[in-house]
Amino acid sequence: CGITMPVVKHNYIVKDISQLADTIREAFAMGADEGALVADRAFGGADVLATSYTLAQGIKKMGNFDVIICGLQTTDGDTAQVGPQVARELGLPQVTYTRRIMQLENNKITVERSIENGVEVVEAPLPLLLTVDGAAAACRPRNAYRLLRYCRAATASERAASGKPAN
Repeated sequence: CGITMPVVKHNYIVKDISQLADTIREAFAMGADEGALVADRAFGGADVLATSYTLAQGIKKMGNFDVIICGLQTTDGDTAQVGPQVARELGLPQVTYTRRIMQLENNKITVERSIENGVEVVEAPLPLLLTVDGAAAACRPRNAYRLLRYCRAATASERAASGKPAN
């Protein structure tokens, strides 16, 4: 969120079961091309290691990527460790506390990140994982056409539960 860059394909992955379908529909309205839901009662109460492993496996299944953008911290544990641990699970470099993507070209990314007494500019190779902090600009607004198109879209699990065919 709050980061503007040229992207060929947006994917979105969710683990929080309480907001699943609506979160994925919101991501579609904001420009995501694909959404994935990683949900099972067995994930309830998962710690950082279990959560990051699960998300990393979901990301691997989705395929190739250049940049993975995570929030700074989870809503339940508030540890700020899931994003960095996902990077570790995937063997990726990471930049934490990202405020802004400044440039993305030639398989490199330049970002501005928050540090204790100011801001630091970092250049890193792709692919990588970024965590975004509260200093980043707000997410881009939803596109009206996409909002109308996806407001009633069903996720694969919703279609399977209702017996409806895939879109």
